Amino acid sequence: MAEVTGSVRNAVNKLSAFKTLLSLHHHPHGPVVDSRALCRKSNVCVHWCAADCVWALHNKHAQLYRPQISGCYTLVSAKHWCLLLRPVGSRLYSCRTADESSGLLHRSRTAYYDILKVSPNATHAQIKSAYYKQSFIYHPDRNRSEDAARQFALVAEAYNVLGSSSLRRRYDRGILTQKEVQSSGRPAAPPPPRRAPASGKTAHFDFDAFYQAHYGEQLQREKLQRLRQQQIQQRRMEMQKQWRREQITGVSVILLLLLGGVIINSLKS
Repeated sequence: MAEVTGSVRNAVNKLSAFKTLLSLHHHPHGPVVDSRALCRKSNVCVHWCAADCVWALHNKHAQLYRPQISGCYTLVSAKHWCLLLRPVGSRLYSCRTADESSGLLHRSRTAYYDILKVSPNATHAQIKSAYYKQSFIYHPDRNRSEDAARQFALVAEAYNVLGSSSLRRRYDRGILTQKEVQSSGRPAAPPPPRRAPASGKTAHFDFDAFYQAHYGEQLQREKLQRLRQQQIQQRRMEMQKQWRREQITGVSVILLLLLGGVIINSLKS
């Protein structure tokens, strides 16, 4: 009898939550409902809140439904929510989700691979190359956007884990701990200063040496490409100048011939 009563109560809670969400959709000016409170009543309400969250983002009165949006973010895993919200303009790891804000990326089997944009079967060389590429893109000295510093930190954290064979094995097996992730980012000893720091640089890190060591080839390619473009532009300018000189010369010759003909005709007459 107790089991039957519990089942009936659970069904009533589900229907009540669904009815509340449905009435909210039909009455956009109605009271704001907190999805977190609804989901405490029902275990399956997560999917209803997901639909409610996406609907609220698309609705023109979205400012009225911030509780739904913020409530849904706290209920589902980071990757699942980012995939849900990607059609409305969010990026995979740019949305502020509960897993990311709590530093729980190490619990996902693919989060670090997705950050470096490599497959779980990638070799160490491929992971290292991807790390250099992504850190080059998001390094604060090159990228001044508001999201660059956070993306750069995520890239560094992902490489600290995937770049270590032991940590990567534990991560792939799903037994990596947050303490191991934090300790992986701490160097054994601070690097000695190479020279006096310039403006914007600290004494324990040489950005010029860092770029030269990791991005020297890429910087050299960019420099050569810029030189080629400058040479091509200079050649075009020289060709235009030469074409103008030839045009001026041709017009001058024609004018001289006409003037000579006029003079000869005047002398004959």
